[in-house]
Amino acid sequence: MDAAKIKSVLERAPDIVYETDADGRLTSITDTAGPILGYAAAELRGRSMFELVHPEDRDTAMAGFQESVRRRDTEVRTIEARLVDKEGETRFFEMHRRLHFDAEGQFKGGEGIARDVTESRRLQESLRLHQAIIAASDDAVAIFDCDGSFIENNPAHERLLGYSVEELRAANTPLWCGPEAAARISTALRDSGSFRGEVDSCTKDGRTLHIDLSVFPVTAEDGTTQCFVGFARDVTERKREERRRQVFQQLREQVLLMHGEADLDGVLKALEEGLHELGIDYQNCGINLLDTSTDPPTMRSRSTAPGGGWMESATPRAVTSVHDMWKRGEATYRPDLQADDPFDELPYIQTIASIRAVVDVPFSHGTLALNSTTANAFSESDLLLLQEIAGVLSSGFQRIDDLRRLALSEERYRTLLETPDFIVMLIDPAGNYIYVTPRVREWLDVDPEDFYADPKIGERLIHEEDVAAVTTAFERGVAGQNVEGVEYRWRHGNGEYRWASGGVYPIRGEDGGVHT
Repeated sequence: MDAAKIKSVLERAPDIVYETDADGRLTSITDTAGPILGYAAAELRGRSMFELVHPEDRDTAMAGFQESVRRRDTEVRTIEARLVDKEGETRFFEMHRRLHFDAEGQFKGGEGIARDVTESRRLQESLRLHQAIIAASDDAVAIFDCDGSFIENNPAHERLLGYSVEELRAANTPLWCGPEAAARISTALRDSGSFRGEVDSCTKDGRTLHIDLSVFPVTAEDGTTQCFVGFARDVTERKREERRRQVFQQLREQVLLMHGEADLDGVLKALEEGLHELGIDYQNCGINLLDTSTDPPTMRSRSTAPGGGWMESATPRAVTSVHDMWKRGEATYRPDLQADDPFDELPYIQTIASIRAVVDVPFSHGTLALNSTTANAFSESDLLLLQEIAGVLSSGFQRIDDLRRLALSEERYRTLLETPDFIVMLIDPAGNYIYVTPRVREWLDVDPEDFYADPKIGERLIHEEDVAAVTTAFERGVAGQNVEGVEYRWRHGNGEYRWASGGVYPIRGEDGGVHT
């Protein structure tokens, strides 16, 4: 190829091709320098190559150049350099250069090709930054190819599920979720290109987690999908707390409907469903109701099993044991009766099934009892939930007692509960909400659970000009007075204040003191 053709090819190339003399001055440079550096080729010829180098890099570049000349280095070397264009902007270049020496070893000059890699460097830096963010993210991140095969994950993903990247790559089917969840995700990706939802995920150690998952595609410039990225967040505790709130709200609502022991069926059904929803496994569940007015005390038991009735205990030893546990005032857990049977229960408790674990949790009128055929069946968190349930049962049975002594007639109290224009709140003297009718949602757009969680919510909802009157009425009620006709304003969720007229009616305990 002749010189004219070679020059034509070089001029059309996207790179800058140059030659320098022994002093480093540009003797030849292609016109491609114009679009890249902003200089015409004629402006650069005769200038030192080092004038274009970034001032912070110039000394290092010159020292490296001089060392190459000293060593008579004739190999093609690749170096990276920052050059400054005509507008003063810094650009990154990858340069391939070679030095020429004559037969006597005298340096004659050099030639090279310079490629602008500024955009590539920026993309690399952006990629590095994104990789660092993903690696440091508390959310689990995973990358899959278009066939669903695993490519990469971040440390949070491995901490969440326990699987290493090698294990996930080697698996023929997804290890982290079941076939139903995998099918849901696959269908969504096929139909809409992305997925957002909550799925159950399987950890390496066998636990089931509830995760909030978002999957979206990464596309090339031509719009084709290159891979999918998934972000996962563990919402197991949040879902568990939501279930707990629902279970206790349903249980409280059933407790409020109790007017006597005959109304216990709804409570027991809510209890059975609630224990299942909370994930507490058991063989039998029921309540032991003590009558301490007799000497010795007597006990009746009732199971949560449908259709069950009260059974009078014919085993004095069992009555004595339950009475002792009730008086202790805290949960009595026997994790494995075969290993330790402190109340000598095995002879009568295993008549139907081989019971291993038993727990009795005291409430106001007896104990909530669960057993299991599995040793160590109940965890610390289970025991805490059972104690909370026992507290709700206490409020129910205390309410039965309260209703018997209620100053208002049974008919008036029932009317009060069932009248749609009323909201009933049971509040203890300390201001804690024991029960709030669900109709409060329609009145104020506030959930009953919000009252249970925050005793101060009433003060924030009531108009500041009416707080004193309501507080005085409540204090009079705690002092034992019936208070009626208190008018005040409280705030709906939309910010609008609404007028209400209310009353405070004290409920007394056996000691005559007001407790609700």
